[in-house]
Amino acid sequence: MKKLLVFAIAILGFSSVSFGQNGNTAANANASATIILPISLVKGNDMRFGTLAPSGVAGTVLLSTAGARTATNVQLQVAGGVAFGAGDFTATGQPSATYAITLPTTITVNSASNNMTIGTLLAKSASGTESHTATGTLGASGGTEVFTVGGTLAVGATQAVGSYTGTYSVTVNYN
Repeated sequence: MKKLLVFAIAILGFSSVSFGQNGNTAANANASATIILPISLVKGNDMRFGTLAPSGVAGTVLLSTAGARTATNVQLQVAGGVAFGAGDFTATGQPSATYAITLPTTITVNSASNNMTIGTLLAKSASGTESHTATGTLGASGGTEVFTVGGTLAVGATQAVGSYTGTYSVTVNYN
């Protein structure tokens, strides 16, 4: 009987060591964080549709991300006109990191009280595909990449003469 009592006390002693006080246990874990370069964006060229003339019918001018323009019911002036081309931006940050480009839905350009709308905005990075929700990958060496922006300008049938300008915001964020 004495042996049984000693054996029971030994088992209870191991139980309290194995399970801790009141049956609770504890474990340690690590916490960590990795800091990378912040992503930044610098504007290069503005988006420029160039010199155009309405044709008496509402029309559009498509400015591609490659900087080419095509028109429907709008006359494009090439010789002696204002230069045209896609907007471009340089994203800089952590080398080889991927990022997302956020464009507005539309842009309004004004000349005095007259306006036109630019829609169907698209961006194209060197490493991605052309899209309104484009993505890119920053270069492995230097952490930079240039992307371009184009869109479709809606021109009224009797659009008023003037120099139309407007601003728009483009943002980039790491994926």
